[in-house]
Amino acid sequence: MNARNSITSEDEKLANKQLKNQWDNTDWNEVEKLVNRLQIRITKAVKITAARFNGLSNT
Repeated sequence: MNARNSITSEDEKLANKQLKNQWDNTDWNEVEKLVNRLQIRITKAVKITAARFNGLSNT
């Protein structure tokens, strides 16, 4: 899109630049660790809930 004809406000353009900077400066290895930890916690919670629902122990 031609910037001259863009209907995007200057404030929004600035916000997009800030978002790009945040994206570019994200520590993706740390994000991957956090996501993995959350996935493990979710899996454990689902297993415990399923076991309780089925009348089994929560191990």
